[in-house]
Amino acid sequence: MEQVIQKMPQFKDLFVITAGPIPPDPARLLSSDKMKQMMEYFHQNFDLVIYDVPPMLGLVDVRLLAPYTDGLMLVVRVGQTDKSALNQVEENLKIAPINLLGLVINGDKTRLPGYNYYYSNHREAVHSDENKSTISTL
Repeated sequence: MEQVIQKMPQFKDLFVITAGPIPPDPARLLSSDKMKQMMEYFHQNFDLVIYDVPPMLGLVDVRLLAPYTDGLMLVVRVGQTDKSALNQVEENLKIAPINLLGLVINGDKTRLPGYNYYYSNHREAVHSDENKSTISTL
Protein backbone atom coordinates (compact mmCIF):
# COMPACT_ATOMS: atom_id res chain seq x y z
CA MET A 1 0.00 0.00 0.00
CA GLU A 2 2.81 2.40 0.87
CA GLN A 3 4.14 2.15 -2.70
CA VAL A 4 0.91 3.36 -4.33
CA ILE A 5 -0.60 5.74 -1.75
CA GLN A 6 0.83 9.23 -2.27
CA LYS A 7 0.64 12.02 0.31
CA MET A 8 -0.21 15.39 -1.22
CA PRO A 9 2.27 17.85 0.35
CA GLN A 10 0.15 20.94 -0.38
CA PHE A 11 -2.83 19.57 1.60
CA LYS A 12 -2.71 18.33 5.17
CA ASP A 13 -3.90 14.74 5.51
CA LEU A 14 -4.79 14.22 1.81
CA PHE A 15 -3.65 11.01 0.18
CA VAL A 16 -4.32 9.79 -3.37
CA ILE A 17 -3.79 6.80 -5.57
CA THR A 18 -3.57 7.73 -9.22
CA ALA A 19 -5.31 5.55 -11.80
CA GLY A 20 -2.33 4.76 -13.99
CA PRO A 21 -2.80 2.98 -17.33
CA ILE A 22 -6.16 1.41 -18.12
CA PRO A 23 -5.93 -2.33 -17.45
CA PRO A 24 -7.08 -4.79 -20.14
CA ASP A 25 -10.04 -5.94 -18.00
CA PRO A 26 -11.05 -3.26 -15.44
CA ALA A 27 -14.14 -5.19 -14.29
CA ARG A 28 -12.02 -8.20 -13.39
CA LEU A 29 -9.57 -6.00 -11.49
CA LEU A 30 -12.34 -4.18 -9.57
CA SER A 31 -14.06 -7.42 -8.60
CA SER A 32 -10.84 -9.13 -7.47
CA ASP A 33 -10.09 -10.20 -3.89
CA LYS A 34 -7.05 -7.89 -3.96
CA MET A 35 -9.30 -4.88 -4.68
CA LYS A 36 -11.64 -5.87 -1.85
CA GLN A 37 -8.66 -6.09 0.51
CA MET A 38 -7.43 -2.67 -0.61
CA MET A 39 -10.86 -1.09 -0.09
CA GLU A 40 -11.07 -2.62 3.38
CA TYR A 41 -7.63 -1.19 4.17
CA PHE A 42 -8.69 2.28 2.94
CA HIS A 43 -11.83 2.32 5.05
CA GLN A 44 -9.96 1.17 8.16
CA ASN A 45 -7.16 3.72 7.79
CA PHE A 46 -8.83 6.85 6.38
CA ASP A 47 -11.74 9.00 7.52
CA LEU A 48 -13.13 9.58 4.04
CA VAL A 49 -12.54 7.49 0.92
CA ILE A 50 -13.61 8.76 -2.50
CA TYR A 51 -13.53 6.60 -5.63
CA ASP A 52 -13.61 8.64 -8.83
CA VAL A 53 -15.24 6.32 -11.35
CA PRO A 54 -16.37 6.61 -14.97
CA PRO A 55 -19.99 7.40 -15.87
CA MET A 56 -22.53 5.01 -14.43
CA LEU A 57 -24.24 4.16 -17.71
CA GLY A 58 -22.68 1.53 -19.91
CA LEU A 59 -19.94 0.52 -17.47
CA VAL A 60 -19.97 -1.85 -14.53
CA ASP A 61 -17.37 -0.02 -12.40
CA VAL A 62 -19.88 1.75 -10.14
CA ARG A 63 -21.88 -1.43 -9.50
CA LEU A 64 -18.72 -3.30 -8.52
CA LEU A 65 -17.49 -0.65 -6.08
CA ALA A 66 -20.81 0.54 -4.62
CA PRO A 67 -21.36 -2.32 -2.17
CA TYR A 68 -18.11 -1.36 -0.43
CA THR A 69 -19.00 2.33 -0.07
CA ASP A 70 -21.40 4.46 1.94
CA GLY A 71 -22.97 5.74 -1.25
CA LEU A 72 -22.72 7.59 -4.52
CA MET A 73 -22.38 11.29 -5.35
CA LEU A 74 -23.76 11.78 -8.84
CA VAL A 75 -22.04 14.49 -10.93
CA VAL A 76 -24.08 16.10 -13.71
CA ARG A 77 -22.84 18.73 -16.17
CA VAL A 78 -25.25 21.59 -16.91
CA GLY A 79 -26.25 21.68 -20.56
CA GLN A 80 -24.29 18.48 -21.33
CA THR A 81 -26.04 15.64 -19.53
CA ASP A 82 -28.89 14.14 -21.51
CA LYS A 83 -32.15 14.04 -19.52
CA SER A 84 -32.95 10.51 -20.73
CA ALA A 85 -29.54 9.34 -19.48
CA LEU A 86 -30.25 10.90 -16.10
CA ASN A 87 -33.63 9.15 -15.99
CA GLN A 88 -31.90 5.85 -16.80
CA VAL A 89 -29.40 6.40 -13.97
CA GLU A 90 -32.33 7.07 -11.65
CA GLU A 91 -33.94 3.77 -12.68
CA ASN A 92 -30.64 1.92 -12.20
CA LEU A 93 -30.32 3.36 -8.69
CA LYS A 94 -33.80 2.09 -7.81
CA ILE A 95 -32.81 -1.44 -8.89
CA ALA A 96 -29.24 -1.57 -7.57
CA PRO A 97 -28.48 -1.41 -3.85
CA ILE A 98 -26.62 1.91 -4.20
CA ASN A 99 -27.25 4.68 -1.69
CA LEU A 100 -27.47 8.08 -3.46
CA LEU A 101 -25.80 10.61 -1.14
CA GLY A 102 -26.28 13.66 -3.31
CA LEU A 103 -26.03 15.39 -6.63
CA VAL A 104 -23.27 17.72 -7.83
CA ILE A 105 -24.21 19.98 -10.71
CA ASN A 106 -21.25 21.58 -12.45
CA GLY A 107 -20.74 23.73 -15.51
CA ASP A 108 -20.22 27.33 -16.54
CA LYS A 109 -21.47 29.44 -13.61
CA THR A 110 -21.74 32.56 -15.77
CA ARG A 111 -24.59 30.91 -17.68
CA LEU A 112 -26.72 30.21 -14.63
CA PRO A 113 -29.62 32.63 -13.94
CA GLY A 114 -28.82 35.20 -11.28
CA TYR A 115 -25.10 34.49 -11.31
CA ASN A 116 -24.21 37.06 -14.00
CA TYR A 117 -25.16 39.97 -11.74
CA TYR A 118 -22.89 38.82 -8.92
CA TYR A 119 -20.09 37.66 -11.21
CA SER A 120 -19.97 40.89 -13.25
CA ASN A 121 -20.10 43.07 -10.11
CA HIS A 122 -17.28 41.08 -8.52
CA ARG A 123 -15.15 41.35 -11.68
CA GLU A 124 -15.74 45.12 -11.83
CA ALA A 125 -14.73 45.47 -8.17
CA VAL A 126 -11.53 43.50 -8.76
CA HIS A 127 -10.65 45.42 -11.93
CA SER A 128 -11.25 48.80 -10.25
CA ASP A 129 -8.97 47.76 -7.39
CA GLU A 130 -6.13 46.47 -9.60
CA ASN A 131 -4.07 49.62 -9.04
CA LYS A 132 -4.43 49.33 -5.27
CA SER A 133 -2.13 47.22 -3.10
CA THR A 134 -4.85 44.77 -2.04
CA ILE A 135 -7.61 43.07 -3.95
CA SER A 136 -10.58 41.60 -2.16
CA THR A 137 -11.31 38.02 -3.24
CA LEU A 138 -14.01 35.47 -2.49
